[in-house]
Amino acid sequence: MGTTEQLVGNTVCEFVIKWMGNGMAHEVKLEKTHIIGNGNSAKLFEDDGSMSIVACNIPQHGHRYTHLSIIDSQPVVWMSNTGWQPSVPVLCNKRAYNTAERYNIGGDWQQVYDDLYRSNSGHWAAWHIIKQPVKEIHLWGMDSMFSDDLTSQMDTIVKRPQRPKLNQHWHPHWQDVFAKGQHIKWYLHTPENVEPLVVADNLTQITHKTHSSTEIL
Repeated sequence: MGTTEQLVGNTVCEFVIKWMGNGMAHEVKLEKTHIIGNGNSAKLFEDDGSMSIVACNIPQHGHRYTHLSIIDSQPVVWMSNTGWQPSVPVLCNKRAYNTAERYNIGGDWQQVYDDLYRSNSGHWAAWHIIKQPVKEIHLWGMDSMFSDDLTSQMDTIVKRPQRPKLNQHWHPHWQDVFAKGQHIKWYLHTPENVEPLVVADNLTQITHKTHSSTEIL
């Protein structure tokens, strides 16, 4: 295929890879993306080499990602306190964008989200992506879609009070996502022996054997 020369694209899914081969430039558009949430099951993620992987907030799972999705100010304040800088484009709403600007956080911050009561960064990544020419979206680490576990791996660095019953808001938001993205094939990756709490005709569950509890994420 030759040596990669440039990676460009205006959106999270519409990447164009240009490389030189036999003296000619080629272009390939990618039509699949992964969204990795911060639930414990994020450890199940299997990297297939995709050039479109969106992680949420400040990932602690150690997986490769090409974009971040942030809607709250707390992760941005944490960046300011620790000196951590995003190395990939950040998809965000006005609140996160303004906080990054206020604290002079470097990076490519793209204000492409609106605001919606009790939504999360995974919802907004999905709402944004379905506007792009994507054919399939894989969801990982979305434990609230198959359990009442609302904890986040990011809780270890950004302490939060006990969460309210967010699933009564989050589940309807996911239904809206799948309805608006009805032309897309959705895949929910879960541990074995669980049933999705959110169902849709275009959503398929894929189960994975869980890793050993001693495995380092």
